Amino acid sequence: MAKRKLTFHELPQDCYNAIAGFTDGASLDSLTRASKRYYDAFAQSNFEEIRFDDTQGYLSCKLRAFLLLKTNTNMNQIRQHIRVATINLRYTHLDSSMAGDYPLANDEEDEHLVSRIVDALTRMTALQNLTLDLEGFSAQQSLSFSVQLGPTRRWDIIHTLRLNAPSVDGPPAIDIRPVGVRLPPPQPWEDNYNLPPGVFSAVLDHCDAKVLKAIHLYKWYGSREYDAVKRKYRDRTGDDPHNPPSRQLHKLHLYHDHPKSAYHKCTPTFDVDVLDSIIEDFPYLQWLILSEKPYTIRGVSRDRRGILSKAETLAQRVQSSRLKRLAFDLRRTRFHGRVIRKDFAAAFVEEGPREISEEEVDDWYSTLIRLMFEHAPRLEQLVIFDNFPIYHIGTRSSSGPMLVRRETLVGTKHSSAFPRGLM
Repeated sequence: MAKRKLTFHELPQDCYNAIAGFTDGASLDSLTRASKRYYDAFAQSNFEEIRFDDTQGYLSCKLRAFLLLKTNTNMNQIRQHIRVATINLRYTHLDSSMAGDYPLANDEEDEHLVSRIVDALTRMTALQNLTLDLEGFSAQQSLSFSVQLGPTRRWDIIHTLRLNAPSVDGPPAIDIRPVGVRLPPPQPWEDNYNLPPGVFSAVLDHCDAKVLKAIHLYKWYGSREYDAVKRKYRDRTGDDPHNPPSRQLHKLHLYHDHPKSAYHKCTPTFDVDVLDSIIEDFPYLQWLILSEKPYTIRGVSRDRRGILSKAETLAQRVQSSRLKRLAFDLRRTRFHGRVIRKDFAAAFVEEGPREISEEEVDDWYSTLIRLMFEHAPRLEQLVIFDNFPIYHIGTRSSSGPMLVRRETLVGTKHSSAFPRGLM
């Protein structure tokens, strides 16, 4: 007797997931809208990545809808299928009916926001890649978040974390210790030593350092947050090549927040001493991204030879480390025309000095990248950030010549490629 063939609607869930793997995001979204059956079949794959991005009140409402959704009986399974999540607390409300963002006149602190964020994160049991931008939390919300997150299940499978939390440079505004209870003094080997309770310490302590391999810190070298991460990954087994430590940070992105203006010599992302210190603190790094906030340059560099010499020294230091991919900020606004142009005399025409062409800019960054590749054979990819969103990337191929090209940082879709995978 011949077996009855299965129709498309009778396929097991694994088949739907496999089909979704060959479908782009727009087509997958259209499939979930085609019918209720298609929605149930492809919802898990369509919700592998989820993003909440709004101000206090609106963000709280969106999280409430995510936690309820009584009309979908499979929503609990969908929540457990989410792999990538972003929660971004904005200062302005995003309204598609208007030309752009607009500030809210009365975006008051929402009393339910903290508990809903914690509840949503707790229900995403398969979460592996988390972005939290909660810098807009008040002091009370930060402390409430740390208290509510503490007793929940630890994030033992999150391998990538992007965390922008309220600054911990000052003492906590509120003491949450029980009355009459004296806590023991923090010990130097504790991961969050010297950090007041708050978002950053709570999130960092909730992750497993043996699993968490990539961090975007939104802070700079030497900050208290940086030191906390350094202690979390401190080698407790000694420098034994036959017994490597289980806590190894492989990917790190640091962000330098400049004042409104700075002199051209202030180049923290292009600093050999800073690079040396980071490599010493995290000896197992394979990715390192050093970016900075846009600012006004007062004066420009005219020393082409000095910049090339510094790039050569930087590359030699990279060669002595485990780094395979490096990105740093070095924008064209730092340089005088004579630095970017090979032949400065050619910059003048009858009408006077002409503007620097994009071809000359590309050639300058190509020169820097090729020089650093020459002195760092171990380096596989090198990125230099230009004026946002432009960056220049060099890729070394094992079976062909090195390729240098211009790219742009556009879109918010999750990517694992360098450097987007940790932006």
